[in-house]
Amino acid sequence: MLVILFLSFFFANSFGQLIVYEKPQFNQISNFNQKAYSGLWYEISKISNAFEYDQKCSTINFELNEESKKFSLFLNGISAETEDVNKYYVEALLKENDSSEFIIRNPDNELDDLGTMTVLDTDYENYSVRAGLIPYHNIWLVFGWIDSRKPTLSSEHFDHAVSVLSSYNIPTNEFINVNQTCTSVDNSHILYSQKK
Repeated sequence: MLVILFLSFFFANSFGQLIVYEKPQFNQISNFNQKAYSGLWYEISKISNAFEYDQKCSTINFELNEESKKFSLFLNGISAETEDVNKYYVEALLKENDSSEFIIRNPDNELDDLGTMTVLDTDYENYSVRAGLIPYHNIWLVFGWIDSRKPTLSSEHFDHAVSVLSSYNIPTNEFINVNQTCTSVDNSHILYSQKK
């Protein structure tokens, strides 16, 4: 058991993954507008993690099924080293109606909860601030993202997003900027977001 724990720490630290020993408590957005939040978001800055390691032009598309109140999440990125397109698909189920906290699930196994993701703040049109948690024994892997509707984000919105993250004691010095300067050919990967 100690060997597994040690290897997990080593693996997580190798990718700059943020680990905490006490579960963070995130406030949800009241009256979260799922429909307005739907659509394509560009990752501007994030906590480095093994799932998106060394990726550029990362995007996430939230596709809402209004009947089931479930989002299909299409995550896309390009390997900075190999230029390979990486595509991931997960489902996000609202924990409560009109909340901004989601249970992330493997679409191939609905009993397989991968963790939670919370939209901490958004104006729906320009920026979004998200945080994610994956429990592992007595620790939590913490994820964080600053997103934009465009490949760039104004300094005003970026500074606001940083202040939101700081208010939850998420260390913003752990964030790395995401290269969003791909050509239109490179950005063809976002078309994947429409279908699995």
